[in-house]
Amino acid sequence: DELGFITNAVEGDRILVYDDAAAAFAPLWAGDTTWGATAVATGIAFGDADGDGLDELAVTRNHTINARVFLYDDAVTTPPGFGLLWQYGQGWGAGSFATGVAFGNVDDDPAEEIGVTRRASLNERAYVFDDGGAGFALLRKFGESWAANAWASAMAFGDIDGDGRDEIGLARVSTINPRVFVYDDAMPGEGGAAFAQLWGGGADWPGEFYATVIAFGNVD
Repeated sequence: DELGFITNAVEGDRILVYDDAAAAFAPLWAGDTTWGATAVATGIAFGDADGDGLDELAVTRNHTINARVFLYDDAVTTPPGFGLLWQYGQGWGAGSFATGVAFGNVDDDPAEEIGVTRRASLNERAYVFDDGGAGFALLRKFGESWAANAWASAMAFGDIDGDGRDEIGLARVSTINPRVFVYDDAMPGEGGAAFAQLWGGGADWPGEFYATVIAFGNVD
């Protein structure tokens, strides 16, 4: 694996990718110097969105105009490596920006889906998009009914029921009700519904507490 991170810079490169340990973490790629002075990166993730066995790079940003989500190709595409494959969020209003991005496989095909969270005061606060082979079609929106002061802070994918397909974990900023949700995958078993809510947590937290991030892992 390579190493990628983002910075809070408002000029020059906001995204930095370094090679693996065997290559002594040599600089591999940097972007994106074309962002405006008010644009700040908010999230980064790697995942195989086109099913070719090599990871793409996704980055989200806080900005008032243009796209808030960018997907770059893998490093060995010729030419060039890390070419822009897809972007999203151009139509969002000035008060909305993307807070994070994640990859996971919700339908058990060769390529991974993309999850995006966003800060907004109305409409949806999170999305899951299909893989590149499906043209990054929108699979599901979340948070349309949330209060104006509630927004999504993070998303993660993990197979919590062992069926080979990832569930979706969603964290949010809110003063009441659950702050963490888990939703089923896109192909649930008999009697289930795609992306049905499986669990919610944090409803008993004090009003000033909210969920900042979420992750899945197998500890037992």
